[in-house]
Amino acid sequence: MEKIEFQTKLILIIIIIIYIFLHYLTNSYSKVPDQSDEPYHLNQTLLYVNNYWKSYNKQLTTFPLTFILSCIYLKIKKHGIGINKKDITNKIYRKEYQIYLSDGRVCSIILSLITIFIFSLMSKNNNLLLITFFTFPIKFIYSFLIYTENTSILFMILYYYFEEYKKVNNKFLLFFIGLLSVLSRQLNIIWINFFPLMNCLEIIFYKKINFNILFDNVFDILKKYIHIALIDSLFIIFFFINKCSFVIGEKNEHIPKIHFAQIIHFLFYLLWHFPFLNFKLYEMFKNKDKKKKRQWIKNSIILFLLLNFFSHFTITRRNIFEHPKHYNRYYYLGIYYKRINRIIMLIYLSFLFGAFITDYFKFFKKVKIITWIICNLLSFCIEGLVEPRYFINGIYMLMILINDDNEKESKELSYYLYDNYINFIFQSLQDIYMVHNLVTKLFNAYVY
Repeated sequence: MEKIEFQTKLILIIIIIIYIFLHYLTNSYSKVPDQSDEPYHLNQTLLYVNNYWKSYNKQLTTFPLTFILSCIYLKIKKHGIGINKKDITNKIYRKEYQIYLSDGRVCSIILSLITIFIFSLMSKNNNLLLITFFTFPIKFIYSFLIYTENTSILFMILYYYFEEYKKVNNKFLLFFIGLLSVLSRQLNIIWINFFPLMNCLEIIFYKKINFNILFDNVFDILKKYIHIALIDSLFIIFFFINKCSFVIGEKNEHIPKIHFAQIIHFLFYLLWHFPFLNFKLYEMFKNKDKKKKRQWIKNSIILFLLLNFFSHFTITRRNIFEHPKHYNRYYYLGIYYKRINRIIMLIYLSFLFGAFITDYFKFFKKVKIITWIICNLLSFCIEGLVEPRYFINGIYMLMILINDDNEKESKELSYYLYDNYINFIFQSLQDIYMVHNLVTKLFNAYVY
């Protein structure tokens, strides 16, 4: 096992303490948000705890691995045993609800901590990147909830750890972990094919584009990734048996559609969760390198034209507008469906991420970036539903690529991401403190 420095160990201990503390705060409130899927996930877990293995809620769309793992944890604690199927379906277990919910969330936290530990082994003591990985807002929130994201990310990271980092030759082990990754979320089939796809592209783009070289090497690639080929074959069989759908349960809400507008939503939510990325524009404006500025403007114009084209492929689910508290409702009605606001947003996103493309993408191998873009397009551009959690895999894979490339640039970029968090956290605390003082003064002035 890789040697972990004392500073990294200390960070891991602090992370565990933070998780325990925040889990206590999360479970101090028994109310679950209206838009949460947690009650369905908990019900399915309790069905498995009581050995109702053939029962599966039609509103759930993923494979049941997450609920099976939660079931194992509840059985170890001997919680939730002895409830009949009718009571579970009708949610007649309110007195013990918070206990079962807390147990399921503890299981999610354990999975998240294992994921962070595995990433710490791969991060080569790059603590800035480790902290960025741990605190990434979208995933951080779901670490405390019974959601498939925790299982999905764990087995994706675990597969990468054994396949590319440890270079394990045991095809059965790789097949087993890869299969578990897909059983936690169907679209992980795309991400476990990341490295086979990258190998194919490396051969095609070797010196010049040549598909003949790929055909000459196809059996070597197949031999190297035979375990992935088996998983792909099983997934294709499942797809056809499942009436040409990768979704189980409610298929009508998840019919595969071309939804290129997801790229715009992806960039918007990325900016939303990294608010201090905005300073990149300021840095670029201050930069005196005219050649870099010209490249930046060129990249930004190309990006704007692409995003504007993608905006014509927009799909919206009606039920979003039926729920006044759904965050996507505010995004669509307030920004995206107002043409002027959308154009302003596209211009801003283009120049901002154009700056990042100019500054950082040169550090990565082009084949890696092309593979990453293709996998992202496949993973969320065939999904009609806009959900920030669907973007997690792509962002975490980018962190892995950052970790893999040149150490100096890796630390520079990870420091930039880390600095965003620190500034954001302290600025937020300062704002809260200022608002508290203002409210206190107004209250005192009014009362006295």
